[in-house]
Amino acid sequence: MRLVDLRGSTATASSTPVEVRASEAAELLRLIGVVVGHDDHSSYDVGAHRVAALRAELPDALFDRAQAIGGGEDRAFLTLSNAAARLPAPGDVDQLLTLLDTEPTLPWRMLLSIATQDLGWDDVAADAQALAEADAAPLERLRERCDRDDQDSEGVRRLLATDPHDHGREIAAIVAGVRDAVWERIGPEAMAAIERDVEHRRARLTAGEDVATLVLEATNGYALEDDASVRRILLLPSFWLRPWIIVDQLHDVGTLVLSTPVADAFVALPAEVPPPSLLKLTKALADEGRLKLLRRMTTGPISLGEATDQLGVAKATAHHHLSILRQAGLVVMQGAGRSTRYALRTDPGEAALDALSAYVPAQNTSNTDSA
Repeated sequence: MRLVDLRGSTATASSTPVEVRASEAAELLRLIGVVVGHDDHSSYDVGAHRVAALRAELPDALFDRAQAIGGGEDRAFLTLSNAAARLPAPGDVDQLLTLLDTEPTLPWRMLLSIATQDLGWDDVAADAQALAEADAAPLERLRERCDRDDQDSEGVRRLLATDPHDHGREIAAIVAGVRDAVWERIGPEAMAAIERDVEHRRARLTAGEDVATLVLEATNGYALEDDASVRRILLLPSFWLRPWIIVDQLHDVGTLVLSTPVADAFVALPAEVPPPSLLKLTKALADEGRLKLLRRMTTGPISLGEATDQLGVAKATAHHHLSILRQAGLVVMQGAGRSTRYALRTDPGEAALDALSAYVPAQNTSNTDSA
């Protein structure tokens, strides 16, 4: 998996109002995305074994229905988790189910907008609302467009084969089913960690923390930019999605939504267990290619294309290396899409020493017997 960027434009200025919120509805949807996705589950901080155990708790029929929504990809439910931005506080599961009951076509519209945006069909993305309520003619024209286009339009085809209202009711049934099957047992752990993270971020804002700095820390390396269309930033921390982030812009309400990983400090771990941040840092530094990228960035920011040329690998591989460096807190992302640049965020040597010293403190020799 990777950073999931669902926006149609760039980020925002540091003066934009920001809200940090714990949303049970968002976290449940992200949990479903993690479990049903085909991605390498070992990339999650919770670990592949825990994802597999949770999968085993879900009834097979419920799992199959959830997986069918996104064709086995996690992105559908990760996209839908941003519907929590449309809920008033506290953003719980009952509120989500009420929203889906009153606006059953919302999930279909959200997913169609993202799927067509990926294809560059911005005119379709903007008309998702009309398409959800349209008669057969406009939908048939969209099917014909899928047939004519050479790009992979499977996501659009899958949605067009589903009635928008039935699609929303199916999402609601899946959410209710997962809540009843596992969430009532495992939810409190996730929400307690999220609440601690939210309290910390809010305290920083109250103390006058700069918004850009707060977002950089909360996302572990995502830099905001100017965008006049963004009127609000909403941070929705996640326990299950760690260490990944989701960036989405809800243009109709002018909100930039950031699903951020709960910081290690707010996750209940035994003292003897190495923190995930230390493991990510050591992993980032234990690869020749990533070390070469860090050395290259001492001369200035680089693009994905430049990183690809530097290593002589496929773009997907270079992107993977850059993502690992960001997760380790070594690299900051600037810009969006093809204009994205990656720059050193901190000194790798100092970061490694600080992280290791925090977990492996210097030996106390005051009571050591002399020879």
